[in-house]
Amino acid sequence: MISVKSVLANTRLPAPMTAILKLIPVPLSVLAPICPAHILAHFWPLLFLLNLIIILTILDCKNNYMIKKGNILTFNQYGTYGFLSAGQMPDTPLTLLDFGLERRCDETYDFDNRSRDYAGYLFQYTLSGQGAFEAEGTLYPQMPGTAFFSCIPENSRYYLPSGAHETNWEFIYVHFTGPAAGPFFREIQTNYGRSFRLPADSFPIQLWLNLHRDMNDGRQLRLYEGGELVYRFLSSLLRTLESPVEHIMSHPIEKSLRYMKAHFREHFSIDDLARQNGLSSAYFTRIFTRETGESPLLHLTRLRINHALFLLLNTQMSVEQIALECGFSCGNYFCKVFRRASGCSPAEYRRRYGA
Repeated sequence: MISVKSVLANTRLPAPMTAILKLIPVPLSVLAPICPAHILAHFWPLLFLLNLIIILTILDCKNNYMIKKGNILTFNQYGTYGFLSAGQMPDTPLTLLDFGLERRCDETYDFDNRSRDYAGYLFQYTLSGQGAFEAEGTLYPQMPGTAFFSCIPENSRYYLPSGAHETNWEFIYVHFTGPAAGPFFREIQTNYGRSFRLPADSFPIQLWLNLHRDMNDGRQLRLYEGGELVYRFLSSLLRTLESPVEHIMSHPIEKSLRYMKAHFREHFSIDDLARQNGLSSAYFTRIFTRETGESPLLHLTRLRINHALFLLLNTQMSVEQIALECGFSCGNYFCKVFRRASGCSPAEYRRRYGA
């Protein structure tokens, strides 16, 4: 049975209200061990109803208080805050809808944004683990330090790939709306693509991490503060992307990136790349990962899978033909890699997303 105590434990209220509610010494259900059974048999429905009324009163007081503050509407087990901007003027330039810090390990975490009832702009940044984002037939692996920016509804999808549940996918996301967001989104998409890298200590990321921590500690947003935060986020995001920390790759890595882009259709291994640069495979993999943020095998696989996505949607080639065209040794191996990357088989992907 739900008790007043359990509701209080998960409810943040103004100090005077909390003090009054703490005068309720025990849940009503503790009457069971101190009352004769024949009395409880007659009055148990009444006690249950009284307990329920108290709980609903607490929740109603909580929601009324939040609404008057123009503040938190929901908070769920994933660490997500939703907002209701009551009293705010209509058609504001920017409105914060919800944001959160989440950790997902369930492969059912999969969202198709073509017909999803979740309109607005979505920014999602990976803190640890890995996920996947697809847009217009291109796959963008979401590794630590990688973000994607989406305008829903659109032809995109993000999900937890098969096998990624072993390491989880931890990310922070921001969901907002408003006409002022459009120019920022178009500028970022045109110049930096659908997915890009950002330092974890950069201002646009720390802004939401700090806010999440503060709200866990009881902070309440003031009226219009959500829109103000979104504007600070968008302007700092664009500024960070336009002025990245200078990073010069070593010659072996630049050479290998060019080679993979030009020859990914051919059969070669990471050992072959290492030998081309006079390096051991282990050392080559280590410096490649350090300088690019992903392993050489993952980078090569991404190039091949992206080309495979294009061929699946735009040609009538068989799965076996596509496998060979994309540098895979055979169709069976291609299907295994494709399923691990996208969560479905090549044939299923073609049926689902083809014209």
